[in-house]
Amino acid sequence: AAALLFATLAGYDRTLVLGTALMGCGLLLASTQSLLTVPLASNLRLGWISALDIGRQAITVTLMLALVVAGAELLPFFAVTIVAGLAALAATVVLVRRTVPLTPAFDVREWWLLLRDSLPYAAATALYVAYFRVAILLMSLLTEELETGYFATSFRILEMLLPVPALLIGSVFPILARAARDDRDRLRYASQRIFEVALIAGVGLVLVIELAAPTIVQVVAGDAGERSVEVLRLQAPALAATFVAIACGYPLLSLRRHRALLFASLVPLVATVALCFALIPPSGATGAAIATTVAEFALAAANVLLLIRHGEGVRLTFGVLGPLALATLLGLTAFVLPLHDLVRAAAGSALFVAALAAMRQIPPELFDAARRRQEPAA
Repeated sequence: AAALLFATLAGYDRTLVLGTALMGCGLLLASTQSLLTVPLASNLRLGWISALDIGRQAITVTLMLALVVAGAELLPFFAVTIVAGLAALAATVVLVRRTVPLTPAFDVREWWLLLRDSLPYAAATALYVAYFRVAILLMSLLTEELETGYFATSFRILEMLLPVPALLIGSVFPILARAARDDRDRLRYASQRIFEVALIAGVGLVLVIELAAPTIVQVVAGDAGERSVEVLRLQAPALAATFVAIACGYPLLSLRRHRALLFASLVPLVATVALCFALIPPSGATGAAIATTVAEFALAAANVLLLIRHGEGVRLTFGVLGPLALATLLGLTAFVLPLHDLVRAAAGSALFVAALAAMRQIPPELFDAARRRQEPAA
């Protein structure tokens, strides 16, 4: 309802207003489906969660391509999220129907006990989701459509990757929650290792995007999106900050520091609005990319500081930063190779991982987990 009101007041045309309504319905379906995956996560049935998410994305892409081939107008594209959301929801219901009741129970006292904890975190999550999209809204109001399109291309590419940190790090949340209750030493150890892995994975993913940006944009937007390459390269570092923010956010969540998370989520929202108003009018899509990147790093810094302050004994160390910077510089040397973008990205990634391995900065737990997966079942 709020989104529809904004779309109307902002003067969007009829197609965009109706599209906002359709996307809102799709979002409600996706939220309900995500809620029903909680039993799967708590039982560490992570393969099913990944399969559901990949299936939903595959349906979305397939329908989008079909509409493009059919030469459809804009409005049907907004309805794609409803179809994909319904399919994912139906599959999730089949998986959890014997685990949790699928009808709501009306117990005010129980509701209050849940809402008391969940409302601050829900607000924090909503702010986190909203702030990245605020830049798109402000772009539509503060600059011309072409600049908005350049930024939207970069944003859509990152939007496909933004769930990755939550999916990877969120898989260990049940372990963190148990450790926060029963074993603080384990919580401290796990928080440090997750922080290190998040840094390595985030920087590695950014390195790939920086090296392969021209090809990525070409696939998504064709020749018309060439200007988006620069925007994507400015915005890509936000992914590394996202990994760090989520790596510190889940330990805080396991300790029930919901209000701290809410405060942290206000930081990027305020930063995005202030920087967008300052940078979009003179710099267009480039200014918006800088604004969102700075805001994401502000969120990461806030979460790190809050975890150190409210982590009840969690003390992060930053020894990995030096070797990580050196490995990144080595990976970036692939820019000078006279090769295709994708080959350069593969070469840069290999150099990055090899350098970290040579400096013994890859957590040994990753190797142990890989070996266990390769061992035949007893």
